[in-house]
Amino acid sequence: MKQSRKVKKSPANVAPPSETSIKKKPLSPLQQDLLAMAFLLIAVISLHSQLFLNKKIYDGGDSHEAIVKTAMINKYYEQTGDIPRWNPYPEGGIPNVFFLPKPVYSPDFYISKLGDAIGLPIVYLLIGVFGMYLLLRHLRFNIYLCVVVSLCFVLAPYYRSLIIVGQYLPTKFEAVMIIPWMMWFFLAFIERLKLLYLLLFSFFFALQLFTQHYQVIFYTGLLLLAVCIYPIFKLLRQKNYKGFVRVAGSLLGAFVFALLLTAYPLFVSKKYNDASIRATWGIDISKPAADIQKGSGVSVDFINQWSPAVRELSDLFIPAASGGTTKEKYSGSSAPELSGTELPAYWGKMTFSFSYLYFGLIVLLALAGLFYYRRNALVISLGIIGTLLTLWSLGTTLPGFYMFFYKFLPFFKNFRTPPTSMTVVFFIAALLSAYGLQFLLNESARINKQLRKQILFTLGGFLLIGLLFFLAGDSHDFTKEGENYEANYASLLLKARKELYRDDVSRYFLLVALLAVIIGGYLFRLYKYQIAIVLTGILLITDLALINGRYTNELMSGEEMYSRYMPSKPLADFFRNDKDVYRVFPTMDRGRDLSAVVPIIGDHDLQVLTTVYEINTNNLYSNIDGIVNINWNVLKIFGVKYFVCDRELIHPQLTLKYSNPATMEYIYQFNPFTSFGHFAKGDTVVPVAYERLKAINTAAFDPAVTVMLEKKLPFSIADDSSNTIVTKFTPNEITYDLYTGKQGLFVIPIPYVKDGWSIFIDDKEVNEVILANHAMQAIVVPPGRHNVTAKFNSSSYTSSYWISAIAWILFYLGIGFLCWKISRKEYKV
Repeated sequence: MKQSRKVKKSPANVAPPSETSIKKKPLSPLQQDLLAMAFLLIAVISLHSQLFLNKKIYDGGDSHEAIVKTAMINKYYEQTGDIPRWNPYPEGGIPNVFFLPKPVYSPDFYISKLGDAIGLPIVYLLIGVFGMYLLLRHLRFNIYLCVVVSLCFVLAPYYRSLIIVGQYLPTKFEAVMIIPWMMWFFLAFIERLKLLYLLLFSFFFALQLFTQHYQVIFYTGLLLLAVCIYPIFKLLRQKNYKGFVRVAGSLLGAFVFALLLTAYPLFVSKKYNDASIRATWGIDISKPAADIQKGSGVSVDFINQWSPAVRELSDLFIPAASGGTTKEKYSGSSAPELSGTELPAYWGKMTFSFSYLYFGLIVLLALAGLFYYRRNALVISLGIIGTLLTLWSLGTTLPGFYMFFYKFLPFFKNFRTPPTSMTVVFFIAALLSAYGLQFLLNESARINKQLRKQILFTLGGFLLIGLLFFLAGDSHDFTKEGENYEANYASLLLKARKELYRDDVSRYFLLVALLAVIIGGYLFRLYKYQIAIVLTGILLITDLALINGRYTNELMSGEEMYSRYMPSKPLADFFRNDKDVYRVFPTMDRGRDLSAVVPIIGDHDLQVLTTVYEINTNNLYSNIDGIVNINWNVLKIFGVKYFVCDRELIHPQLTLKYSNPATMEYIYQFNPFTSFGHFAKGDTVVPVAYERLKAINTAAFDPAVTVMLEKKLPFSIADDSSNTIVTKFTPNEITYDLYTGKQGLFVIPIPYVKDGWSIFIDDKEVNEVILANHAMQAIVVPPGRHNVTAKFNSSSYTSSYWISAIAWILFYLGIGFLCWKISRKEYKV
């Protein structure tokens, strides 16, 4: 049978394709994601344009602290390349664990370099917005919804305050911006059990650990634990013990590996943490004696100062529910006399507040998502841990609840500010709001009347919540406990606070009404989903951006900020020209700035050593001579040579060396100072710390003559000829040329730190370092001339450095190998 021939058509017979017949190829999912992320990049930079490329910096308190505390150790590192392990300049001296140079093998090093170029807040805003977007895409949300929620997440007004307060060192903000990435790879691993996801989870966990904000890290760990409980329980319920061991063991291994990646500086920080008031609060001799154990945690009294009232949770919905911030610009009409001024508007329970806890419509959407997706395991987990963290934010306002965790939950007692838990709550709220938006913009509701009723009922519930805030306004007194203003000003302030509250309640109703109009228009088919989500996004983002605009903190260039926080040139030059080694005690405003030039005492934050803090709070301002409220014994203990204040003083212990009445700067030499370190002429034994602190407040005790010890020496101390010369003083080492006619006790005015200082006499290490004068250290020196060197321990820094280096090499090799395997599979090599 013949086969029919196929007739080939000539090219001339083929009709040319018309323009109308060419269909545009749709964008691939990857291209859509890249376009969305490009939009997010432009949006974030546009909304923070003043910060981009480091053009402007917020004038914030933590930035101030970071600049002055690190000025001298940064200079030392730049000049020598030697890592400063001890910072002798602030707070009587502290171990340097939070300002260590970043090693070149660490990705944190390159993030820091990028931050130097475009601004560190911009870097972490982009990390946060991209991470949230990719997490939501992993959870299979619509791309438009992902963009809206991601932008709302990074625009939370509370996060803006974290940038403002700590732009030079925004560790809390950095830590929370990494959470979406951790959550993404954590969930991806649980679902697919791929090694690549596990390694990437360890990577981002390590990045969060590098921020060294351990409170946020702790809350993040609890968040991840809450999320994984159900999947692990499911494995056990199915008797899949092999799968349980695999998942649990892998996650534990990833956790340990992240610790190894960040051994430097994590292990160093852990080593010296117990010596600071972050872990062990100090003795208070104004109260009955009590035994304070190492690792006892932050004082409950301190936590109470930073515990908001329950009613302050309404700040989540109403920006000025508690007045707003401590510095609120007023432009209302109820108190026209105050118009244009900054008010102490905050009237909540805490000492002060520089943050808005407001998240507005996002919180309402989160509540809707939590209710309508309550059968979703992830939503349930987020709701439970979010509720717990919110209750924790109230601190000792819920005494029984909070104190249970303070006593029994490991590490919890080390956290000083309960509202910090809200950093993670805002992440949870943003994530849950995606579920809420998905419900309110449900396609099925356009044809399903029952579902439409639920949505309209939800919007009505939002209005009802606003009505509760409106009615609650009549029950508030708008006054803050402890305020003491002149009667007329207090009356005007009260009117202004009431007006701020009522205006923001009205604002709430407007926002809910606009949201209802947008959702209603979509449900009744006036426009498509894309238009509805864009309109909703504009409403949400505008709302948050306007509240962020209420912050009144000044923006300035980096050079302006640096020059503002440096001590005045005459003061700085005076101390630089005195080549002695000594400390300074400043009592004027901005006295801590002097730590950018010279070692000081009197300033302290939560990194200060507990023993130093105890002397600062119990002794430093005690009147022992009947003239001034300064304890000269403390100045002798710390080796203080100069006293700086903002007024003229006449005192036999002081000699005026510099004065500038125009700037209110006066420098007095403390006459008893002879050298930075001395041989004691006698000793007294006071074994109990509480009694030692009391004894320092007596005029009978003179540290220049008598050293106070906690246990008796095996030999007696007698007055004898001796001299002391400091031959070297750096952050890591101090060297003395000493002479004593007979065996003596040499007191070194450097705080004692367990496993901290190694002291050598003529290159031979001293076996026993003695605690002297409650906080300092002393050594027994044989007769004759000797070279004494004190070096801050380098072993823990070196060992942790190499542990991290090896772990990162293994990580890079592992990622490289997995990428190679994936590429071979992709291209079938």
